[in-house]
Amino acid sequence: MSIDGATPSPTPHRLGVHLVDGGAVVGVYAGHATQVDLCLFDEADAEVRLPLFGPTAGVWHAFVPGIGEGQRYGFRAHGPWAPKKGHRYNPAKPAP
Repeated sequence: MSIDGATPSPTPHRLGVHLVDGGAVVGVYAGHATQVDLCLFDEADAEVRLPLFGPTAGVWHAFVPGIGEGQRYGFRAHGPWAPKKGHRYNPAKPAP
């Protein structure tokens, strides 16, 4: 699979990863994040990180060409580590 990069999603309000013609539309809510990466993993667990666009009303989003059924993925969210405020962003740990 060849990933040329992400472009802004035409529907940033749609949450989740949804297959569409030619790839996938991705949307994840992370209202206090400073950056969110979509992480794609191959059979050897090699990781490709694609930064999402946003936030748009707290949603980070993209259209990612070339993604198909069975693609393994996760997210890495960057932002404040302030557990007392409910912020637990840690880009070192990918979230499913």
